[in-house]
Amino acid sequence: MHEICPICTSLTTRRLLQLRDQPICTTLLPTYEAARRAPAADIGLRYCPTCDHIFNDLFDSQQTRYPTVHPYPEYTPELLRFLNGRFPLKNRQIIDVGAMAGDLLSELIAGGSRGIGFMPTNGVAETPNVTWIRQPFSQAYLNLSADLILCRQTPQHVWDVRHLLTNLHKLAFEWHAPVLLEVQNVHCQMETVDVWSLRYEQCHYFSPHSLWQVVKEARFTPTSQSRPHDGRLLSVLTMPLATPLHIPPNDMADPAPFAQAVRVKVAEWATTLGQMRQQQDRVVVWQATPRSVSFLNILPSRRVIQYVIDAQYAEQFVPRAGQMVKSIEFLQSYQPDVVIVMDERSREDFGRILPTLPKTPTIMVA
Repeated sequence: MHEICPICTSLTTRRLLQLRDQPICTTLLPTYEAARRAPAADIGLRYCPTCDHIFNDLFDSQQTRYPTVHPYPEYTPELLRFLNGRFPLKNRQIIDVGAMAGDLLSELIAGGSRGIGFMPTNGVAETPNVTWIRQPFSQAYLNLSADLILCRQTPQHVWDVRHLLTNLHKLAFEWHAPVLLEVQNVHCQMETVDVWSLRYEQCHYFSPHSLWQVVKEARFTPTSQSRPHDGRLLSVLTMPLATPLHIPPNDMADPAPFAQAVRVKVAEWATTLGQMRQQQDRVVVWQATPRSVSFLNILPSRRVIQYVIDAQYAEQFVPRAGQMVKSIEFLQSYQPDVVIVMDERSREDFGRILPTLPKTPTIMVA
């Protein structure tokens, strides 16, 4: 168990919450047997009042799993417009550490630049003018050149994030390259009691203060910090030879009510699923996202929910919980009584196909 804060090394941390038997990785699997045998571990959320940081104190520090999907893909066009408006991106080399599916990197190099994407998994399609490196970023790659460096969501998934950012600083300093760092905003997660965003593979939950703290520890000079996408994200931009901003205040509200609200929300949903089982309702989850995987594993869902609907991942299986992913056409014959969506955006997405269904189900937002 990690009791020392990985950001500021403080010893005055305290345990908030424990979630048992969660999949180590939320990636879908090809067979039911593989899904049910997927490795699992407990999540222990611990709070550091010194730097306003929350982390998984049961995380295996030897694990390095870069995120494979962005939690808010609808934000990508907005970020693309910002980067194109802020930086000259023609005939440049752009490095993306944790490039996920490569969507943003592919768009950024469309004007004639070159890209290098770090993505340890093998599920990324080859892209013209992009060199994929199937290893985590490390000091072994400090010989690369860079005109712009992106590191989105990845800091949340690397235990020794200070080491990662220190190496990024060395590369950026060598080439006087701006760096854009982006993570999820734990303040927003707490305010909305976003329990389904908790997952083992994400070991850090950053506040504005703790993100700034680790950025400064890595010797970056932060020049701007924003909270894009309605405050759901935190973004720090560092520019060479720029005037630094002041560190944000340590102003996180007491996280104890958040931990209690999580327990209440989980208990209420467990009761709801129990009632659905008694009524023999046909229940499906809409879209096979990491949040859906967390929802299905945090709750006792196996005997109530058999299917997830997502055409992109049809015929795959949810790790640990074991639900099968089906295409949209499956709804025509299955005719569910209840469809569970993960957020309002997913509700709107499902609403577009609702008129095509032979039976109108009840829609519930998780």
